[in-house]
Amino acid sequence: MARYVLDYDYLAKRIKDARKSKGWTQSVLAEKADVSNNTIAKLEIGYTTVSLKTILTIANVLDVDINYLLGGTPNISTIADGSFIDELMRDFDEKDKEFLVQIITALRAYRQ
Repeated sequence: MARYVLDYDYLAKRIKDARKSKGWTQSVLAEKADVSNNTIAKLEIGYTTVSLKTILTIANVLDVDINYLLGGTPNISTIADGSFIDELMRDFDEKDKEFLVQIITALRAYRQ
C-alpha cells in the first residue's frame, strides 16, 4: 500500500484557488511558470499529471508553500483574504456559525 498518494483533484483546486487569489488568468500563470496554457487548463481540472519540478515551479510562481498545493495547511494569503474561511463555513447553518463565533470569542479571551 502506498504511503503517499498525490490527489490531483485537490492539487487542481489549490492551484486554481491560489491563481485566482492573485487575480491571474491561466495564461498569466502559464507564462510565469513557463508552461503552456493548455497545461495549466488541464491541470486545473485534474485532467493531466505534471512533474514535481513543474509543481515546485508553480508553487514558487504563486508564492505558496508546496505543502499547500499538495494537501497540507491552507496558504496564509488564502486565510487572510477570507476565501478559506468562507469555504469552510459554506455548509454551516446559523447555529453552527453562532457556535464558531463563541469558540473564537473564547479563544481571544483566553489569549489575552
